[in-house]
Amino acid sequence: MLQQKIFGDKNYRQKLANFSIDDISELKTKTEIISKYIKAIESGRIERTKEEAIQADFLNKFFGDLLGYDYNDPKLWNLEKENKSVTDGTKADGALGFFAMDGKNIEADVRAVVELKDALTDLDKPQNRQSDRRTPVEQAFSYSSKAGGRCKWVIVSNFKEIRFYHASDQSRYEIFILQELLNVENLKRFFFLLQKEQLISKNSESFVEILYRERQETEQIISKLFYNQYKNLRIELFEHLKQNNPYKEKLLLLNKSQKLLDRFIFVCFCEDRNLLPAYTSKKVKDILKNAFDFYPNKLWRQLTGLFHSIDIGNAPLDINKFNGGLFAKDDELDNLIIKDEILLKLIAFSEFDFDSDLNVNILGHIFEQSLSDIEELKAQIGNGKELTDEEKSEVRKNGKRKKDGIFYTPEYITRYIVKEAIGGWLEDRKQELGFYNLPELTSDDIATIKPENKKGSKLRYNAKVEVWLKFWEAYKQQLLNIKVLDPACGSGAFLNQAFDYLFVEGRRVSEEISLLRLGQREVFELDRHILTNNIFGVDLNPESVEITKLSLWLKTANQGKELTALEENIKCGNSLIDDPTIAGDKAFNWFTSFPSVFPNFRKQKEKETDFIEEPTYNYGNPESKGFEKFGFDVVIGNPPYGATLLEKDIEYFRKIYESFEYQVNSYVLFYEKGIVLLKSKGYLAYITPATFTYQHFFKKIRKVLNKYDLISVCKYQYEVFEDADVGDTVSWVLKKSFSPEYITFIRISTFPNNIEIEYSETKLKLLDDKGIYKITDNRIDINFSTKPFQKLGEIAQIIVGIKPYQVGKGDPKQTREIVNSRVFSSDRPIDNTFKSCIVGKDFNRYTMLNTNLSYLSYGKWLAEPREIAPFFKEKIIIRQTSDSLIGNLDVSLSVNLNNVYNITSINESEISNHYLLSLINSKLFNYIYQSISQEKGRLFAEVKKVYLEQLPCKIIPLSEQQPFIEKADTMLLNNKYLQEIKQSFILLIKSKWPTLNITNKIDEWYNLSFEDFRKELEKQKIKLSLQEQAEWMQYFNGQKHKSELLQNTISQTDNEIDEMVYQLYKLTEEEKAIISS
Repeated sequence: MLQQKIFGDKNYRQKLANFSIDDISELKTKTEIISKYIKAIESGRIERTKEEAIQADFLNKFFGDLLGYDYNDPKLWNLEKENKSVTDGTKADGALGFFAMDGKNIEADVRAVVELKDALTDLDKPQNRQSDRRTPVEQAFSYSSKAGGRCKWVIVSNFKEIRFYHASDQSRYEIFILQELLNVENLKRFFFLLQKEQLISKNSESFVEILYRERQETEQIISKLFYNQYKNLRIELFEHLKQNNPYKEKLLLLNKSQKLLDRFIFVCFCEDRNLLPAYTSKKVKDILKNAFDFYPNKLWRQLTGLFHSIDIGNAPLDINKFNGGLFAKDDELDNLIIKDEILLKLIAFSEFDFDSDLNVNILGHIFEQSLSDIEELKAQIGNGKELTDEEKSEVRKNGKRKKDGIFYTPEYITRYIVKEAIGGWLEDRKQELGFYNLPELTSDDIATIKPENKKGSKLRYNAKVEVWLKFWEAYKQQLLNIKVLDPACGSGAFLNQAFDYLFVEGRRVSEEISLLRLGQREVFELDRHILTNNIFGVDLNPESVEITKLSLWLKTANQGKELTALEENIKCGNSLIDDPTIAGDKAFNWFTSFPSVFPNFRKQKEKETDFIEEPTYNYGNPESKGFEKFGFDVVIGNPPYGATLLEKDIEYFRKIYESFEYQVNSYVLFYEKGIVLLKSKGYLAYITPATFTYQHFFKKIRKVLNKYDLISVCKYQYEVFEDADVGDTVSWVLKKSFSPEYITFIRISTFPNNIEIEYSETKLKLLDDKGIYKITDNRIDINFSTKPFQKLGEIAQIIVGIKPYQVGKGDPKQTREIVNSRVFSSDRPIDNTFKSCIVGKDFNRYTMLNTNLSYLSYGKWLAEPREIAPFFKEKIIIRQTSDSLIGNLDVSLSVNLNNVYNITSINESEISNHYLLSLINSKLFNYIYQSISQEKGRLFAEVKKVYLEQLPCKIIPLSEQQPFIEKADTMLLNNKYLQEIKQSFILLIKSKWPTLNITNKIDEWYNLSFEDFRKELEKQKIKLSLQEQAEWMQYFNGQKHKSELLQNTISQTDNEIDEMVYQLYKLTEEEKAIISS
């Protein structure tokens, strides 16, 4: 597996070629510094020296003296040591940027953070600390996000290598091996990327920043260009095959079109990675230039020959035997008529650079997109006719992604989930094997390792080395036998990430063992072992299965090696259904399909007299003891959600799945299926919608999940999937075991999907008698479970407003014409059924913003009229579309729509609506709500009933509620007066100047000075005479003064209510500060 570099595109290579090493100042002196340092490495001195002893000297020499970052100028310098982060005070070992003194403080403009470790530290290996298991690279990235918004780069070193990362991507880096730095090309690249003049610029983009931006832009352009050509060629190729092979089944021809594309992409990839002779595809094309016959299928004859050579090998042409199934003989494909004209377009793909411009991850994303296109073509085939443009649009809208509920998972998510799940499982094995109790190994211990004979085949060593060697051998066996599954593998994103993780870990373990064996290594094909023994995938769609295989082959193809056969590990089938009467040939029996995972499988006895040979296991029973020994160790993925389910499937799920409920969602079933397939102590990690954590129709899956250890939850406060509106999203990691003392963490990821996951972390408290997960902030220590607290949902009625329109609903049922014409809506009361109607934007805290309401004909003809809602009485109304609580008291007897919640006290003689309103609008309740919902800052946040119901209300006598009632009345009354002043002013100026456009600034006139107000009028060509200015100034300032007095009273009363609530809930000063921050 190749390291992924940051740079490597043609633009980079050209600019690097034009960079002259002779232009580097004082080059001779600098190479002498490097030469001395290399000698220090070779002598072993660097490895024997602790990090703290040499880090300052290393930073000064390499970044100061060699690369030109000033560290001596007291006024402005570029290299800062032990740079403290701006958010939490943690320190990176160094930072590059622009630093100056501001009084007694350092003004830091950080552009790169530098983290250093000692020379014996593996930068990819988790650190042996109980409180911090991060790798040095992960630790360095944690500093970059806290160093200010201009930090673009991360540098990590162990004094033997320097790694250079962009702060947005932990998966790609440039590496400089310091012992090889005097190599001319390495030295040139070192200065080209890292010297000060190249890497940082104070007031503009630096050279390297521009280089990186250009690479990203080029990558996007080439990806789109390739995808469009790929998509269009598949259509052209399919049409060509239909036209020239009219007696063949169209579905077969579509399948062969895709297979031909897959084969040729693999050929192009191998050419550019030197796995096939250069210009192999071009040589096929050149046949046409030298041919004298008029046979129209010359290219196809050559291509089938090329494919056959790749399958079995062709030594005279230096073509390796790849085999693996992709190029296996396919008579149906070989015998198709495919003419030169279309194959010339296929061969044109070889013009793309598959080595640098189209990496494996980009191809994976392209493959995922292509699955939707295939579904559109399948729809055309199924209908037996060509679709109109309108029909094609509908197919695209309701195609594969809607039908199967699949969406592409960003790479940083797959990497995070794989690390949590596979890394978590391996960490458990390390603990079981006693890793954290092993004795410390010193260089003196390593020195005891000596050969016992001349051949060196036997070694002797001291007891500590022996203990470590036994540990690594035992851990290696655990690693080699891990079983990882993605039950809905799509294009293979998770399995590719799992392969990467296992490959890096396997190589690291081999290095540890080799160190303790004086360099002896076992000849072992790690990549082939992982593909055939460690990773498994299933998908309902055959195209997904083939693309998963292709993506794994592209990742692991190697010179001189056959492709690994994947038929036994990557399979097509319905992961959720094993009954052929329901799913036909897609029915999938896990236990017979993967015998290496589920050995000794037996069917359930049909009769008591049936003979059963032991030992055998009935894995069909989730309680089978077989799962103590067998099953998958890790299940990962992005299971389908919102998939269209057939009625027969739904009936099957109802009978088989414990988690089945009304309005079942496919991803819920994958949770249950994944848990069933896990071995005892196995890990499951999915990314799914968060709806199952709180919505009513997910009680049963919560009950299932609560049987096991919840290891961690990461909730994302942004849209993870760029091509899907799936609402709030979580990645959920559980362990198939249960220990009540297990600590669980909730991670709240606050960064968008173009950088690594950063998060705040708190303990997770699980609700409650309703079995709903509540994600809370544990910094506020209030015991809400005891009297006199009651949940809002227990003391008040909470009902969402009216849904007026939906085809097929209402009495009589609404037609499409009724819905489109909005017959029940009006701007005036047409008859006595029409009621004033409030929507979310009409009000704010304690006030109505819009007194000119619309009207709605209220009755059973509406789609969801909410007859039990308290529309025609005093009620609290709360805006739904918000990330915070916005409540008002409605006494207008208005109805409202379903973006408004209606709340009324169940017993108003004991609990006043005014008291509840003062609690709901308080800072404390807003803080509690946002802690529970984790919707703060979310673009399309919505207040949810399930979270409103959990708000903890302190029950006090009505007499003690009176101060809150009076304050709420003050807020309502003063806000009403304030709105009247604001709106009266607007009505006056509109009557004075009817053509005046009420801009945002004019609408908020009370925030302007009179001079600014006059300028806003002049922008619209309204000029006041001196006499008019005097009259308007007096009126304007008078109204502004009234509004300021009211606003001051409102702000003061609001603060008084907050303080009263704090005292009521007995908060400390520290807790008040947390809420106010």
